[in-house]
Amino acid sequence: MKGRANEEISIIKAILAGVLHLGDIEFVPAEVKFGSDKSVIINTEKIEIISRLLGIDSDELSGALTNSYLHSSGETIRKSNSVDQSKCTADAMAKALYSRLFNWIVNRINSLLRITKNKNESYSTIGILDIFGFENFETNSFEQVCINITNEQLQYYFNQHIFELEKSEFEAESIDTEVISYEDNRPLLEMFLAKPMGMLCLLDEDCKFQTARDISLIDKFERHMNTDFFWRPRQGDRLFGINHFAGSVVYDVQGFVEKNRDKLPVDVVLVLRHSNISVIKTMFEQPLSKTGNFANPRTVGKERMPRHVKTNTGNISNVFHTKGQSHTAFMSQTRNQHTLSTYFRYSLMDLLQKMLVCQPHFIRCIKPNNDKIPHKFDRERVALQLKSTGVLETCIIRQKGYPYRLSFADFCDRFKTLMSKEQLAVQKNSKERCIQLLESIEKGSPKYIIGKSKVFLKNSLYECLLSKLEHLSRNAIAVQRFARGMICRRHLAKQRRIKKMSEDEAALIIQKNYRGYYVRREVVPIIQQHREAAISIQKVWRGHLVRRQYSDVHWAKKWTKLAKLKAVITLQTYVRAWKMRAMYHNMRSIHSQQETQMIYFMQQFNEIVDELITFSENPVFKKPVTEFHFDEPQTARLKDSVSRRRMNTLRKQLSVKLPWQYPSVEAKYLPFYRKPMKEMGERNESENTSNSLSTTNPLKPTVKPQRGILKSVFKNKMESNMQVISALSGTTSKSNPKES
Repeated sequence: MKGRANEEISIIKAILAGVLHLGDIEFVPAEVKFGSDKSVIINTEKIEIISRLLGIDSDELSGALTNSYLHSSGETIRKSNSVDQSKCTADAMAKALYSRLFNWIVNRINSLLRITKNKNESYSTIGILDIFGFENFETNSFEQVCINITNEQLQYYFNQHIFELEKSEFEAESIDTEVISYEDNRPLLEMFLAKPMGMLCLLDEDCKFQTARDISLIDKFERHMNTDFFWRPRQGDRLFGINHFAGSVVYDVQGFVEKNRDKLPVDVVLVLRHSNISVIKTMFEQPLSKTGNFANPRTVGKERMPRHVKTNTGNISNVFHTKGQSHTAFMSQTRNQHTLSTYFRYSLMDLLQKMLVCQPHFIRCIKPNNDKIPHKFDRERVALQLKSTGVLETCIIRQKGYPYRLSFADFCDRFKTLMSKEQLAVQKNSKERCIQLLESIEKGSPKYIIGKSKVFLKNSLYECLLSKLEHLSRNAIAVQRFARGMICRRHLAKQRRIKKMSEDEAALIIQKNYRGYYVRREVVPIIQQHREAAISIQKVWRGHLVRRQYSDVHWAKKWTKLAKLKAVITLQTYVRAWKMRAMYHNMRSIHSQQETQMIYFMQQFNEIVDELITFSENPVFKKPVTEFHFDEPQTARLKDSVSRRRMNTLRKQLSVKLPWQYPSVEAKYLPFYRKPMKEMGERNESENTSNSLSTTNPLKPTVKPQRGILKSVFKNKMESNMQVISALSGTTSKSNPKES
């Protein structure tokens, strides 16, 4: 970005240098036969410099300046330019380069200010209005007409804006707005800009004819300008005067037609379009708007001047607006070029449109002298500038209204000294107090208006109040002067009485002062020693206090740490004791459950054994199977089915696990013995998988308890009972107590 900026700055400097060198080209008549008006360039080195700066061909540039080409019916006719025509062509080229360069710089700045790429989103732009104020020289031409019309338009907008604010303020204070009056310059603007009989329209109409002259133009002005603003002086056929709001200006009509045409030759445009510098090529290829600036092709024809912008006196844009026209339409650079007054009108429309949508702030700059010397004030020069910029007219307008607006509080504070005791007895900073004061000075006078929160004063009444206040101030100052003089005289008399004192009294005063000084001189070293001793004692005592404070803090921290440690140990003691008590209670509950289960199982087992014994004594089952008369296969099947049913019945009745196969409560009740109890539970599960009898007992412990004396007694009894059961079932194999 920085490199690109440096390149653009170099191009801008090259174009400005080329514009300056264009003014140095000298044209002279050529020595030809038959008396032709051909012109030649004598300083051709300037052409080489300009061509190098602008990136164009030197021969093409020379031909475009000294010749013109007419295109008619498909044919091109070359015509030599005279010296005056060549100078006008060079001036038009310099003007076009400078104007387009200025527009390019402004557009470049606006493109950099536009950060967002969204077309619908608003963005910031800049605009430059290079104008100072009204111009009134010894010779005023077409340029001064355009500048003064612009100032008239700005003054009109300024009046509308200022008095619109005045009106809104009066309405806010509930005051009649008819008291506001000012001189309107709208008729003068209509004389310049109205269609079709405005001054600029008449000038454009004359420029359409090649035979138009300046004298015929001023006669046309006189025929159609039937107003008090236009007048012609007695001397001078080419002069006419305009009564502007800042004063009367006399214009010279010579050169109006040629300056208004301001036609740039097509040959110059084509030469600059072939430049090898992209900036110059873009400036003369991009279309122009009706304001003479570069047009954006995407917005052409979309932006229009508001046709109904309401103001106090009507429609501002109707002064020079034409139905169906857009001031941003395309303008060709090679054909159908508009006049300078057309560009000026549309530029003025564009300026007014931008000002209408903004919040304007008017700043007037005044030049104190032409010599640029500090502390020098040229009254005539400053007065002329104030008149040219419209400041004096604004002051006159404000004086006709109520220029001084004070709130009730400010009015009472400023003019409190003018109030009587009765007025001061009224509520402070109130509306009634202001009304009583103003009625006591100007009763029923139109020089003031009381609003809701402010007092509006005319200049004369305000000056009257200030004069009365100044008179009271002078009287108060006089009283203060006499009072202060009396106090000073009393003090002076006292000092004189002291001077008339006797010599003895004076000697006593001198002795008193000297003795005091002598004693103080003797006592000063003692006081210094006492002060040093006091400082030493303070130092030792403050050190002792600081050390004791530090010791207290140190031991407090140490005891705090010990107390925290003791509290932690106590907490651990109680927690561990609680855990041991919980483990002890869990063990006791486990042992009690095991003993209960053992007793319950023994009772069940004894009942089953008694039933089996009773069953075995039944004579039906004692009868051998061979006594039934069946064939051998049926006998074998019957014997096998009976024995199988008997064993199944006994096994179902004995489908109860042994007490030691029941685990205790879950391991979560014994946190300190989780691992060994887990191993015992796994061993118990391996034993249960080898058991052929299934169990549906809801108690499924995971830890095998310790085998005691009760277990050994029960096991022995169990084995003997199982032998009895085996004998009753008729099986020859010995049952394994674990399988049953």
